[in-house]
Amino acid sequence: MRKAYVAGSIVVMLVFFLVPYLLLENTRGFELLLFWSLLTAAWIAVSAIYLWRSTP
Repeated sequence: MRKAYVAGSIVVMLVFFLVPYLLLENTRGFELLLFWSLLTAAWIAVSAIYLWRSTP
């Protein structure tokens, strides 16, 4: 289950960056990169806490 969660998290992080740049037009810039980078960092932190607490 842990490997599946990590694999799913990697896919989600890729989607965080691919969707805005590939599907949304006129959404370029540093602010967008900063937003998605912070969101990805938050996702990594939450995932790390979840995996740390769920490990027996």
